Amino acid sequence: MRKTLGVALLASVLAACGQKSAEEHYQLAQQALEQGGKETAVIELKNAIRMAPDNAQYRYLLGQVYFQQRNFTFAEKEFEKALENGFSSEQIIPKLSVIYRSLGNNDRLFKLTARAKGLQAQDMAKLKYYQLEAYVGQGNFDKAKASLEELKKIPDQGVYSQLGLAFQFIINNDLEAAIEQTKRSLQMFPDQQDALKLLGNLYQNNGQQDEALEVYKSYLALYSDDIEVKFRVARTLSGQDDFAAAEPLVDDLLTQYPNHPMLLQLKAAARLKAEDYSAASEFSERAILVEPEDGPLRLIAGISHYFLSEFEDSLQDLTLIATELPESHPAAYVSRCSSSIGLSA
Repeated sequence: MRKTLGVALLASVLAACGQKSAEEHYQLAQQALEQGGKETAVIELKNAIRMAPDNAQYRYLLGQVYFQQRNFTFAEKEFEKALENGFSSEQIIPKLSVIYRSLGNNDRLFKLTARAKGLQAQDMAKLKYYQLEAYVGQGNFDKAKASLEELKKIPDQGVYSQLGLAFQFIINNDLEAAIEQTKRSLQMFPDQQDALKLLGNLYQNNGQQDEALEVYKSYLALYSDDIEVKFRVARTLSGQDDFAAAEPLVDDLLTQYPNHPMLLQLKAAARLKAEDYSAASEFSERAILVEPEDGPLRLIAGISHYFLSEFEDSLQDLTLIATELPESHPAAYVSRCSSSIGLSA
């Protein structure tokens, strides 16, 4: 009897407090999104899903918010749940193809074909293009050629059909022809994201670093949330000794990946170049905790310690790499710097 009264009392208290229904939480999420409040929308959608976990529409919208935030791991989970509960695959499969490509999950990307029935021609072309790209990246040219043939059969004259022609040259190791075909694709579809990225990658793979850098810069001006390209530009600029341009990109990436050893190395090198030895020491030592055998990190740390009069720490770092620093090393400018102060002998 007491338990029954307790439940009734709790129900009345919740009712008095105005407990929202799942649908009300969903509507509040939609209102928040209209006003740009994605974080609020996530909270409201989670509340809605907690009350109605099998609602496909709630799951889809939460996945869509995560997708827009590039939180692909969480987006994948919600999209899969939405599919399980009957949401249209035509809307979700194209997004899953982007997610799997971005996460480098090629096995799941390849398996999407079996779930892609009913896709519009342009979405199917995009999926086949991503699969083609992945097979080439793996060096599986037989599967790549098969994907290319499937792409050619799709009645779509969009950008992915045009880029497929570029991959025909890539498979044959004719990068010059692939570059020209990608340029033609961009003339037809100006500033298209995948076309711009492919052109930058082709220039880079063809040893045309300056051309690649210009394309990547144009790309980031339009698609600033692409972490992979931002990382490539930061590395390229650092390799060209242009740390003033590279450092803001590195700083931005470090906010998302604070313990990434290469980012920490680039930041340490930038600070060394700026003669900020305290910061160079800090970032290089943080990276060394992750990559203790990395020669350039030890070099940066050793030189930084030296200028900070921390001679024992400097000697420890430099002794470890005294015979292992080739002239062609990416941190060659640091080697020249160490020679000038008599540390590399």
